[in-house]
Amino acid sequence: MSRPSPRLLRPVRRLAANALLLALLLGLAACGDDPAPTPHGLKVSSPVSKPHGDPVDVGFQVSNGDAFLGTFTYRTRLWQRSVGGGEPDVKERSATVVFELEQTFSVPGADRLPRSSLRMRFTEADGPMAAETLARPPVTGTLEHEASGRAVTSTLRLGGGTQAQQAEVTSMIGGLPLAGFGGSPSWLPDRPVRAGEVWPVEGFIRPRGMDQAIGQARQIGLQTPQPTLDGTIRVVAIHDTPEGKQVELEIDARIEIEGEIRQGRERGQMSFAHRVEGTALVSAQTGLPIRLSTKETQRNNVRAGGKQIERRLTNEYEGTIRSTR
Repeated sequence: MSRPSPRLLRPVRRLAANALLLALLLGLAACGDDPAPTPHGLKVSSPVSKPHGDPVDVGFQVSNGDAFLGTFTYRTRLWQRSVGGGEPDVKERSATVVFELEQTFSVPGADRLPRSSLRMRFTEADGPMAAETLARPPVTGTLEHEASGRAVTSTLRLGGGTQAQQAEVTSMIGGLPLAGFGGSPSWLPDRPVRAGEVWPVEGFIRPRGMDQAIGQARQIGLQTPQPTLDGTIRVVAIHDTPEGKQVELEIDARIEIEGEIRQGRERGQMSFAHRVEGTALVSAQTGLPIRLSTKETQRNNVRAGGKQIERRLTNEYEGTIRSTR
């Protein structure tokens, strides 16, 4: 059987590559009541809300110049297989990186939204790129916030290093603002909360980045089904400490796309699921996280013109944040 010519495969590869690009963008943007598994076997939990104890109001109380330092361990594992047009091509990689994120707030006043500056530097790394990673200069960026302090993930702007390095850093820290680093966690409603309380993620953490990713796909002519989002957020406990009350949160959320994708005359099928599980310990006084732990699992499958690409990606974060002023 003869192999298809590279020219004939080019549109199919473009369609598949752009579908994977959309999956990556949605993964950066992410970070229900139906516990049924997705086509990939990912599922979310559905705990029952059982509020108890006194309500606690989590406020955003930072001043101009307040600074915080987060130390994070990031672990990533990728498996990808391409089938069609020859022998299957399988790629695997994994890495562990420790990095620090310094954040300084700028709170100009009631008439303007707060902003913060970020400075990221690598302190430990493994794998074949470890020496290069550790030799890189710090990457800096700015992050905009809502009035409540919540970070607006789609406005992260980075500078320093090459565009490839900036893309890698964006991929590495893209889920952290959603998880709470950078501002008051998106998981919290704008009202007091109680231990044992549960609410659906829809309406609380639907990331602006998710809509932005779909918009970017439309700009390059890629038409996809609308993503769905479900899952829950739970107040695990409220702790009394010498530093004040702390709220322990747990999230289990999923973004999913299933159906036909189109670009020009090309047609294909896309099956995508991205699950975010994690916990955050939040200061009720500042509204900022003290400790974060999240796991992102992404599984997607693109089929077009006899070519198929399967991708499995897992990112894990563990980190602590402390005030330096």
